[in-house]
Amino acid sequence: DLSYEAALTQLLDNQQAYYCSCSRAQLAKNNGVHPDQCIQPFSAGDAAIRLKIRQADTGFVDRVQGGQHYTTNQIGDPVLKRRDGLYAYQLAVVVDDAEQNISDIVRGVDLLDATAWQLHLQHALSLGPIRYLHLPVIVGDDGHKLSKQSFAPAIDDQLAKQNLHQVLHYLQQTPPPGELGITELLQWAVEHWRVDQIPRQTALSL
Repeated sequence: DLSYEAALTQLLDNQQAYYCSCSRAQLAKNNGVHPDQCIQPFSAGDAAIRLKIRQADTGFVDRVQGGQHYTTNQIGDPVLKRRDGLYAYQLAVVVDDAEQNISDIVRGVDLLDATAWQLHLQHALSLGPIRYLHLPVIVGDDGHKLSKQSFAPAIDDQLAKQNLHQVLHYLQQTPPPGELGITELLQWAVEHWRVDQIPRQTALSL
């Protein structure tokens, strides 16, 4: 993708990114954080590209989860392009959001920590600020997020109205009782959306 390559070229030219041949096993000996110098000498054609994070600690205020603070040693240098040539999520999402003029991101709290990397990358590329809102995730009895990975049953799309009601209740949006159709219920949710009512926690029990 030309946009991704342009971003990588800008970062490399400004010495805000670097080639890296270090393996996960090698980085694990450093608590998963990349040191100032590569453990494994760079070999052309067999290296990932990482964002260089050498600046001060970073923080932001999430609209639900509140103030967040990350030290440089906590987050490390994320991969932007993998050894196999695939673009990493962190690069793709930041570039795509900028191209689409995204102003607000609403997603699950399981992606909260990734925000620190994305903020560093936005700053390095001189992109505008984005507001973040991370919703609590629904967990089962075992405390794991309901997902395909945890073998949670699929949502029954034949019960769309009931599902919408349930989710709105989880988020403490108190939808009106009655027989509103799906379209009307969605319209109500848009008009009465209250961020301050969303539970300020990371998980909600099923």
